[in-house]
Amino acid sequence: MVKTCPKCNTENENSADFCVNCGELFPEHATGELGTGKRRISRVVIALLVIMVMGLIPYLFGTLGIFDETTMSETFSAGGLTFNYPSDWEVVESPGDIVSGGSGLYDLGTLAGSEIGLTISAADLSEGWRVEEAKNVTKKSIQNVAFVQILSDTTRTVNGVTVYEMTGTVKNTTTKQESKFLYVVTGKDKQVVYYMQFIGDVSAFDSNKAIMDDIIGTIKVQ
Repeated sequence: MVKTCPKCNTENENSADFCVNCGELFPEHATGELGTGKRRISRVVIALLVIMVMGLIPYLFGTLGIFDETTMSETFSAGGLTFNYPSDWEVVESPGDIVSGGSGLYDLGTLAGSEIGLTISAADLSEGWRVEEAKNVTKKSIQNVAFVQILSDTTRTVNGVTVYEMTGTVKNTTTKQESKFLYVVTGKDKQVVYYMQFIGDVSAFDSNKAIMDDIIGTIKVQ
Protein backbone atom coordinates (compact mmCIF):
# COMPACT_ATOMS: atom_id res chain seq x y z
CA MET A 1 0.00 0.00 0.00
CA VAL A 2 1.04 3.57 -0.61
CA LYS A 3 -0.15 6.94 0.60
CA THR A 4 -0.07 10.20 -1.29
CA CYS A 5 1.52 13.34 0.14
CA PRO A 6 -1.16 16.06 0.61
CA LYS A 7 1.38 18.73 -0.28
CA CYS A 8 3.20 17.48 -3.43
CA ASN A 9 1.13 14.38 -4.39
CA THR A 10 4.17 12.08 -4.27
CA GLU A 11 3.42 8.43 -3.50
CA ASN A 12 5.10 7.15 -0.32
CA GLU A 13 5.29 3.85 1.52
CA ASN A 14 2.31 3.36 3.81
CA SER A 15 4.58 3.28 6.89
CA ALA A 16 6.28 6.59 6.09
CA ASP A 17 6.11 9.42 8.63
CA PHE A 18 7.33 12.05 6.16
CA CYS A 19 7.10 12.56 2.41
CA VAL A 20 10.36 11.42 0.75
CA ASN A 21 10.07 14.21 -1.82
CA CYS A 22 9.20 17.36 0.14
CA GLY A 23 9.54 16.34 3.81
CA GLU A 24 5.90 17.02 4.68
CA LEU A 25 4.79 15.41 7.97
CA PHE A 26 1.78 13.19 7.28
CA PRO A 27 -1.42 14.19 9.16
CA GLU A 28 -1.65 11.00 11.21
CA HIS A 29 1.78 11.81 12.70
CA ALA A 30 1.01 15.45 13.48
CA THR A 31 0.38 14.70 17.15
CA GLY A 32 1.83 12.25 19.62
CA GLU A 33 5.06 11.46 21.42
CA LEU A 34 7.25 13.97 19.64
CA GLY A 35 5.43 17.00 21.02
CA THR A 36 5.12 20.43 19.42
CA GLY A 37 8.76 21.47 19.67
CA LYS A 38 10.04 18.11 18.49
CA ARG A 39 7.65 18.04 15.53
CA ARG A 40 8.93 21.47 14.52
CA ILE A 41 12.58 20.40 14.61
CA SER A 42 11.73 17.15 12.81
CA ARG A 43 10.16 19.07 9.94
CA VAL A 44 13.13 21.41 9.86
CA VAL A 45 15.56 18.49 9.54
CA ILE A 46 13.66 16.80 6.70
CA ALA A 47 13.25 20.05 4.80
CA LEU A 48 16.97 20.78 5.13
CA LEU A 49 17.86 17.39 3.70
CA VAL A 50 15.45 17.84 0.79
CA ILE A 51 16.93 21.26 0.01
CA MET A 52 20.47 19.90 0.18
CA VAL A 53 19.72 17.09 -2.23
CA MET A 54 17.37 18.79 -4.68
CA GLY A 55 18.63 22.34 -4.74
CA LEU A 56 21.78 23.28 -2.87
CA ILE A 57 24.35 21.08 -4.60
CA PRO A 58 23.49 22.15 -8.18
CA TYR A 59 23.24 25.77 -7.02
CA LEU A 60 26.64 25.80 -5.33
CA PHE A 61 28.69 23.65 -7.65
CA GLY A 62 27.00 24.30 -10.96
CA THR A 63 27.43 28.08 -10.89
CA LEU A 64 30.59 28.81 -8.91
CA GLY A 65 34.14 28.44 -10.22
CA ILE A 66 36.55 28.76 -7.31
CA PHE A 67 39.88 27.16 -6.43
CA ASP A 68 40.79 25.16 -3.35
CA GLU A 69 42.95 26.60 -0.59
CA THR A 70 42.97 25.74 3.11
CA THR A 71 44.04 28.99 4.80
CA MET A 72 41.50 29.62 7.56
CA SER A 73 41.75 33.39 7.29
CA GLU A 74 38.06 34.30 6.93
CA THR A 75 35.60 34.59 9.82
CA PHE A 76 31.89 33.80 9.79
CA SER A 77 29.87 35.52 12.50
CA ALA A 78 26.09 35.60 12.74
CA GLY A 79 23.45 35.05 15.41
CA GLY A 80 26.01 34.40 18.16
CA LEU A 81 27.90 31.72 16.19
CA THR A 82 31.49 32.31 15.03
CA PHE A 83 33.97 30.13 13.13
CA ASN A 84 36.82 30.44 10.63
CA TYR A 85 36.79 29.14 7.07
CA PRO A 86 39.19 29.01 4.07
CA SER A 87 40.06 32.21 2.28
CA ASP A 88 38.94 30.86 -1.09
CA TRP A 89 35.41 29.98 0.07
CA GLU A 90 32.67 32.38 -0.99
CA VAL A 91 29.61 33.69 0.80
CA VAL A 92 26.71 33.03 -1.54
CA GLU A 93 23.07 34.01 -1.53
CA SER A 94 20.80 31.33 -0.12
CA PRO A 95 18.95 29.39 -2.83
CA GLY A 96 15.68 30.17 -1.05
CA ASP A 97 13.74 29.60 2.15
CA ILE A 98 14.87 26.40 3.81
CA VAL A 99 11.49 25.67 5.39
CA SER A 100 8.02 27.11 5.43
CA GLY A 101 6.93 29.71 7.95
CA GLY A 102 6.33 28.70 11.53
CA SER A 103 9.23 26.24 11.70
CA GLY A 104 11.22 28.29 14.20
CA LEU A 105 14.35 27.91 12.06
CA TYR A 106 16.17 30.88 10.57
CA ASP A 107 18.92 30.98 7.97
CA LEU A 108 22.29 32.41 9.02
CA GLY A 109 24.20 31.99 5.77
CA THR A 110 25.60 29.79 3.02
CA LEU A 111 29.26 29.23 2.12
CA ALA A 112 30.71 27.47 -0.91
CA GLY A 113 34.10 25.92 -1.48
CA SER A 114 35.24 24.43 -4.76
CA GLU A 115 33.87 20.97 -3.91
CA ILE A 116 31.70 21.20 -0.79
CA GLY A 117 29.07 23.56 0.51
CA LEU A 118 28.01 24.65 3.98
CA THR A 119 24.66 26.00 5.14
CA ILE A 120 24.27 27.53 8.61
CA SER A 121 20.96 27.96 10.43
CA ALA A 122 19.63 28.28 13.97
CA ALA A 123 16.51 27.69 16.04
CA ASP A 124 15.21 29.07 19.32
CA LEU A 125 15.35 26.82 22.40
CA SER A 126 13.42 29.12 24.69
CA GLU A 127 10.89 26.35 25.46
CA GLY A 128 13.47 24.87 27.82
CA TRP A 129 15.12 22.39 25.48
CA ARG A 130 18.72 21.28 25.77
CA VAL A 131 20.96 21.15 22.70
CA GLU A 132 21.37 17.39 23.16
CA GLU A 133 17.60 16.92 22.94
CA ALA A 134 17.50 18.91 19.70
CA LYS A 135 20.33 16.76 18.35
CA ASN A 136 18.53 13.52 19.27
CA VAL A 137 15.35 14.64 17.51
CA THR A 138 17.46 15.63 14.52
CA LYS A 139 19.00 12.16 14.40
CA LYS A 140 15.64 10.42 14.74
CA SER A 141 14.20 12.52 11.95
CA ILE A 142 17.13 11.75 9.65
CA GLN A 143 16.78 8.03 10.36
CA ASN A 144 13.12 8.18 9.27
CA VAL A 145 14.04 9.34 5.77
CA ALA A 146 14.34 6.52 3.25
CA PHE A 147 16.99 8.18 1.07
CA VAL A 148 19.33 9.08 3.98
CA GLN A 149 21.68 6.86 5.98
CA ILE A 150 23.68 7.87 9.06
CA LEU A 151 27.21 6.44 9.05
CA SER A 152 28.65 7.89 12.27
CA ASP A 153 27.53 9.87 15.32
CA THR A 154 30.22 11.48 17.48
CA THR A 155 30.60 14.21 20.11
CA ARG A 156 33.49 16.51 20.98
CA THR A 157 34.12 19.69 22.93
CA VAL A 158 35.28 22.77 21.01
CA ASN A 159 36.19 25.99 22.81
CA GLY A 160 34.06 25.02 25.79
CA VAL A 161 30.91 24.00 23.90
CA THR A 162 29.63 20.53 23.03
CA VAL A 163 29.56 19.79 19.30
CA TYR A 164 27.56 16.86 17.90
CA GLU A 165 28.56 15.51 14.48
CA MET A 166 26.60 13.11 12.29
CA THR A 167 28.03 11.89 8.99
CA GLY A 168 25.88 10.16 6.42
CA THR A 169 24.90 9.62 2.82
CA VAL A 170 21.92 11.06 0.98
CA LYS A 171 20.64 9.95 -2.42
CA ASN A 172 18.92 12.19 -4.95
CA THR A 173 15.63 10.39 -5.57
CA THR A 174 15.52 11.67 -9.15
CA THR A 175 19.09 11.18 -10.42
CA LYS A 176 20.05 8.42 -7.92
CA GLN A 177 23.34 10.25 -7.36
CA GLU A 178 24.75 9.78 -3.86
CA SER A 179 26.25 12.59 -1.80
CA LYS A 180 27.79 12.69 1.65
CA PHE A 181 26.96 15.10 4.46
CA LEU A 182 28.26 16.17 7.85
CA TYR A 183 25.52 17.49 10.13
CA VAL A 184 26.88 19.57 13.03
CA VAL A 185 24.68 20.54 15.98
CA THR A 186 25.79 22.88 18.77
CA GLY A 187 24.55 25.83 20.80
CA LYS A 188 23.42 26.84 24.28
CA ASP A 189 20.91 24.90 26.37
CA LYS A 190 17.52 26.63 26.72
CA GLN A 191 18.70 29.42 24.39
CA VAL A 192 19.67 28.50 20.84
CA VAL A 193 20.70 25.54 18.70
CA TYR A 194 22.89 25.92 15.59
CA TYR A 195 22.88 23.61 12.60
CA MET A 196 25.82 23.44 10.17
CA GLN A 197 25.36 21.18 7.13
CA PHE A 198 28.39 20.31 4.98
CA ILE A 199 27.64 18.43 1.77
CA GLY A 200 29.39 17.29 -1.40
CA ASP A 201 29.70 14.27 -3.66
CA VAL A 202 31.24 11.28 -1.93
CA SER A 203 34.80 11.56 -3.25
CA ALA A 204 34.99 15.34 -2.78
CA PHE A 205 33.57 15.07 0.74
CA ASP A 206 36.17 12.51 1.78
CA SER A 207 39.05 14.54 0.32
CA ASN A 208 37.89 17.67 2.17
CA LYS A 209 37.43 16.03 5.58
CA ALA A 210 40.47 17.83 7.06
CA ILE A 211 39.09 21.22 6.01
CA MET A 212 35.73 20.49 7.65
CA ASP A 213 37.49 19.37 10.83
CA ASP A 214 39.51 22.61 10.85
CA ILE A 215 36.34 24.70 10.48
CA ILE A 216 34.58 22.84 13.29
CA GLY A 217 37.66 23.26 15.49
CA THR A 218 37.24 27.05 15.41
CA ILE A 219 33.55 27.14 16.46
CA LYS A 220 32.68 29.62 19.20
CA VAL A 221 29.24 30.27 20.70
CA GLN A 222 28.68 33.64 22.31
